Amino acid sequence: QAECMRVCEAGLQLDSRNSDLIVLKREASAAEREGGYMKQHDEVMDHQQFMKQTWSLNSGKLDPGDVQVVSRGQMKKYLRGCSICLLAHKARRLSPESARLWKQAADLGNAEGLYRYALCLQAEVVPASKRDFNFYIRQAAGMKPYLSLGGTKAINIGVSHAECSLGICYRDGKGVDIDVEKAFGWFSLSARHGNGSGMNNLGTAYLSGSGVERDRQKARFWFIKGAENGCIEAMGNSGDVLAQGIGGEVDVEGASTWYQQAIDHGLTQFSVRLKQLKASGSLGVDHLFRENQSASLSEMSAEEAYFQWREMEAKRHRSVDLTTESLAFLLKAADADHEPALRDLIATLSVLPSFMHMVFPYLKRAAELGIREAQMSLSFWCCLSLTLSVLVYLWGGLRCGRTLSLSYHT
Repeated sequence: QAECMRVCEAGLQLDSRNSDLIVLKREASAAEREGGYMKQHDEVMDHQQFMKQTWSLNSGKLDPGDVQVVSRGQMKKYLRGCSICLLAHKARRLSPESARLWKQAADLGNAEGLYRYALCLQAEVVPASKRDFNFYIRQAAGMKPYLSLGGTKAINIGVSHAECSLGICYRDGKGVDIDVEKAFGWFSLSARHGNGSGMNNLGTAYLSGSGVERDRQKARFWFIKGAENGCIEAMGNSGDVLAQGIGGEVDVEGASTWYQQAIDHGLTQFSVRLKQLKASGSLGVDHLFRENQSASLSEMSAEEAYFQWREMEAKRHRSVDLTTESLAFLLKAADADHEPALRDLIATLSVLPSFMHMVFPYLKRAAELGIREAQMSLSFWCCLSLTLSVLVYLWGGLRCGRTLSLSYHT
């Protein structure tokens, strides 16, 4: 509500008698007193930074296709939804109470309400299916990222987050068929609309060539842009590309700064890299995860471990065989039932003869989680095993019968 008041004040400086702006400012002020400041991002983004971003909308040019011109009544409805979102933020995150409030905001067509309620469905806070999750995410992602009343613009909170989430759905096959090109498209939209996580995922796509031609300079640009917009993962990735000179020259000072920020915000696995960087002034690819790997792995989430594996696979062109080393990260993610990691692990183990014995347990786990490809593969192997067993049994029976027949004639 604070940013809405700021926008209204800017408009009133141009037209002090504009009744629409006067009413909206009064309603925003009341909502702010009721609920306090509503944080826009899941990433690290303080009040001053968010205000600066919103304020800059009215001094810069936006794509007209990204702006929805709203009436006074529509803005009032939007503010009612924001007031409910304020109450939801005060409730315990991902709880039935917060889900009820997010649903109320979603029913008013509020983008953040739609996005947050989808997260509640995904976390099974309330009974739902993947189809329900995708329905609400698509509703939010399909909205315009900016609102305009009387020429004064504001961010439509939640749209860029939903765009990023929809990209993840297409990238990882969550509720939809995997389509890396569509994923890249949604990440591009999210990044263009100012979302730090969207920028980070866009950087990853450019680095690995997922859905787009590989471009290290663009990967470096978007990682740094995402870090500047508060995405914690992008801070660590920015440190990596700067330390290794990916997409540009090596920047030890810049890498150290981003590593430290990532560590300060909880990604302690970057401590090893920062220590090495300060000690030797460089960070070779072969050192990136080799030392203290087990300690780093124990502190990683499944998503982080899977991302690290994808990063290491993207670096294999440097004539460094990282397959065995990166396997530890993939196993970490797969052991936590991370579906994309399970898919990639099964595909990876299938072509490594020394690890073939590990395929079946993970194939069975993936099938139990409902991954269709794993279920079909498991059915095939079970049928093949049964067929072989029958053939062996019949062969044994034939040999036994032949032996008996020879004994009888003898």
